[in-house]
Amino acid sequence: MRYFNNTGNVSLFLYLLFVGIAILGMIFICYLIFKSKLEMERIDKIIDVFKSVIVTTAIGTVTLIITDLFKERKQQLEEMSAFKDYLPYVTDNKKNLNDMKFLCDFMVSVAPEGLKKSWEDWRTKLNGKEDTLKTIAALQTAIVKQPDKPSIQQIKDYNKLEDKKQAIYQDLNLNVNNSYLVVIGANKTVGPAATELKFAKDSISQNAAIYKKGNWYRTVIPVTTNYDDAKAIVSLVSEKSKGKKVAYIVSLKSWCNSPTFSATENCYICNL
Repeated sequence: MRYFNNTGNVSLFLYLLFVGIAILGMIFICYLIFKSKLEMERIDKIIDVFKSVIVTTAIGTVTLIITDLFKERKQQLEEMSAFKDYLPYVTDNKKNLNDMKFLCDFMVSVAPEGLKKSWEDWRTKLNGKEDTLKTIAALQTAIVKQPDKPSIQQIKDYNKLEDKKQAIYQDLNLNVNNSYLVVIGANKTVGPAATELKFAKDSISQNAAIYKKGNWYRTVIPVTTNYDDAKAIVSLVSEKSKGKKVAYIVSLKSWCNSPTFSATENCYICNL
């Protein structure tokens, strides 16, 4: 019954209904004529009355359709104008994905029919993006939390997943993180990690440090600007090591929240 939610569709339905009645009426009159059940004078009067009713009804219906079309167009323009009022809430990069979904749920409940469909479509898109982000997070976690050191191919796969995740953030205008760590090495003991650290400080950045996460000592370079800068460091690591090292990017907040420095081990300890 959703087809009859606007008056334009109702008018069109009525118009087609009257056309159908006219056709059926003409068929019925032809039937009576061929069967000679009516006198010609009575048939002529019936036809005249029938034509008058159909023409009058058709004119009124067409007029109603045209009027409703203009009203429908005006309503669409008003709904588009109303949508602009809520656009800042959709594009506000200070909000997270859940905030955007809550807004969609609210608008679907209170918006007029035409505008409601737009919010439903937007909510469907957000749900799809959220599912993709969850899948990416699971795949990345499986790579970085495995007991063995990730292979070069696994690191490349991780970086491709990160690029895909960042593309979703950009598409939704989300700025969920601006602090990254570029991981350039992982070692079981702090000794080899110190060698990695020297390379990082001499060739890449003096801000390089060792972060212990689980049983691994990882040499990382903090990046507090944006993802593109972190990617530039990944490329620089490959260039300076002549392709022997493949770095990857992690979010500081999700990978190592609230790290504390250990004077005993001379490195940062991840508490997450």
